Amino acid sequence: MGYWSTSLTGASLQQFGDLNPDGSEMLWGDAPADRLDDGIEKLILRLQADLGRSPTVGEVDAEKATAPEMIEAIAKARKVFAEDIEREATDGEIAAGLAFSDTGISLESVMRRDIVVGDTIRWAVMRDCGFFTEIDNTAEAVVESIEERDRINTWTGNAYTHVVYVVTVDGVATDVDRAYASKVLPGDRTVEEENTARDRRRKADEWLQTDYTPPTEDSQLQFPLLYNRNLDKD
Repeated sequence: MGYWSTSLTGASLQQFGDLNPDGSEMLWGDAPADRLDDGIEKLILRLQADLGRSPTVGEVDAEKATAPEMIEAIAKARKVFAEDIEREATDGEIAAGLAFSDTGISLESVMRRDIVVGDTIRWAVMRDCGFFTEIDNTAEAVVESIEERDRINTWTGNAYTHVVYVVTVDGVATDVDRAYASKVLPGDRTVEEENTARDRRRKADEWLQTDYTPPTEDSQLQFPLLYNRNLDKD
């Protein structure tokens, strides 16, 4: 897990961080950030139950540093920070970490997982490419039921219960793994737009791998803007 220089505003892309009271540079990292994000998601779920609706970003932020879920998360963040950096995180670094954690992203993540019967979901349909698999297309359907399936772990042989969303695809009842499904929210691209964008990226990748030839001197002279060539300097 990485660590970086930070500031009280939560900035992560700066060369030098703000200074702690002892003169050391303020740091923050992925591991403590994950602990805070977990706490924010727990806070969102509690507010969701208390309010009977999804909370706003402002409602979550109002309790971001004081809610019981966040007090626990901050303690976990301090613990993993000390283990990784071999010193205690300062209050300033915790404040920077709270500023770095994006409430909006956490809220959207919870909303996309909060799936009930009648919701529209999307998931990736994979295709076998021999030694690997890749996304073939994105599918979309309405959840008709949420059910449990008994499965066997192929590595351990142990049985476990698996939750799936049951949808209809081309007239056939289909199980969609809960871990790979995402709730469709207002403002999302249509599934057609998503698949079109993926096809364009795939075709561009295929062209680069098969049809690309290095530019010749003639082609650079003929298309100077394409190759960012300044002919005035020749």
